[in-house]
Amino acid sequence: MLLPHVALEKRENMKKIKPSVISIFSLLFALICANYGAVSAQSTPNLIITEIMFNPSSSEPAWEWIEIYNAGSSTADLSGFVIDDNNDSAHASANISAGTISPGGAAILFNADSITASDFEAAWGTVNLIGVTNWSDMQLNNAFDVIGIWESFADYNGDHQDQLNTIFQIRYFSFIDDWPTTNNSASFYLTSLTADPATDENWELSSIGGNTPLNTGYQSAAAGGNSGQDVGSPGTPIPETEFSISSGSIAEGDSGTTTLNFTVTRSDNVTDDSVQFSSSDGTATAGEDYMAVADLEVLFSAGGNLDQIVSISVQGDTDFESDETVIGQISSAVGGTIATPSATGTIENDDEEPIVVDATLSLSEAVSQAEGDSGTTNFEFSVALDSAVPEGFTLAYTVSDGTATAGEDYTDNDGTLTFDGDVDEVKTIIVEVTGDADFEPDETFTVELGEIGSTDFAADINIPVTSRTGTIENDDEEPIVVDATLSLSEA
Repeated sequence: MLLPHVALEKRENMKKIKPSVISIFSLLFALICANYGAVSAQSTPNLIITEIMFNPSSSEPAWEWIEIYNAGSSTADLSGFVIDDNNDSAHASANISAGTISPGGAAILFNADSITASDFEAAWGTVNLIGVTNWSDMQLNNAFDVIGIWESFADYNGDHQDQLNTIFQIRYFSFIDDWPTTNNSASFYLTSLTADPATDENWELSSIGGNTPLNTGYQSAAAGGNSGQDVGSPGTPIPETEFSISSGSIAEGDSGTTTLNFTVTRSDNVTDDSVQFSSSDGTATAGEDYMAVADLEVLFSAGGNLDQIVSISVQGDTDFESDETVIGQISSAVGGTIATPSATGTIENDDEEPIVVDATLSLSEAVSQAEGDSGTTNFEFSVALDSAVPEGFTLAYTVSDGTATAGEDYTDNDGTLTFDGDVDEVKTIIVEVTGDADFEPDETFTVELGEIGSTDFAADINIPVTSRTGTIENDDEEPIVVDATLSLSEA
């Protein structure tokens, strides 16, 4: 590839370059630094070139690549970006169509015109790859080069040589000052993610087993068309994505449907991934309490959300019941493994517990007592409630003649008892008996419990004994009846 005004040979021919030519390169180095600067002003996204494979043992430019690190706090989307050097050949359009880099992650820009992502991964393993087209118009020079990244073709167009609109720019040398010397197989890497990329001493030659800020150096495999002799540490190895599922709860509602949500989560968003979701009965019954879901494919896109919501329709009702459960399960992971295969969702009962009344009214025993000689005497009959009755009720009662006569022997007292409905509540029926001094037989009347009212629970209130007898005991002495005859004897 030609640099401005200078034809540069491959590294294997560099031994032929005379000292005077070296001086020319030094002069060019000074001019480039003066004209372009080491690093242009940064903007969002905050991208850094951290490794450059410009002189591989494998065929060029097919196996050249560039590592980019995202130093920002949000995912960098490189769709529509341009990467190029400052040679005479300019791109006619953006050469990065798609690709994302997570915060603190890296991606490898590779020559998508010459090899496939599968070829690259066969040689180097699984890393975050972003394909670059028109690589041959850029191809990295083996002696020195100036590489820039633009956010859009509009920023790039007309700027590919001046590189004033780049969001990152780096120049490298392979044979002068403190730059490492290329060995026709290993990449250059930035020694620290916080080091100044413009400083020569901050770049080193990759070696097998050598630690880099993002990885460890290793030798490529002889696969995918690679020679198996390249050395580098491309990208951060993509960790195996892990999938998990969690759940929530939802009140069922009285009618219609509500939604019970399960959350399916993946540990990273580097690649396109998927799992299958199915539901199964816990204590809830499919078709009655909720609508079953079977083998629903849950899709995740590269650079997309870490979470996906799966919703199950819950059927509302007005039945009081215990909270019920639905099991959500994930399986058949594509692009990762399953860490948490199931979660339990809860359908919360939101219906009031029905009030169960099972109460008994107990009428006290029969009452028998003396009437008294005057005034009135109270005959008391108690009615006791053994269990609660919400909001209370009323109870009618009547007093009727036996051998006693209302209005003469006792005061007629038909009436109503009002209960608050409390446990062990007692109400009293009082019958006033009229006293007299008449000698007479014991007399009786009857107290009878009648209709329960003012409640919806009348049928749930039992009355085992509905009537009792009141006996008015005679307490007057029997009058002495004298029926005597005096007889005068005969003269």
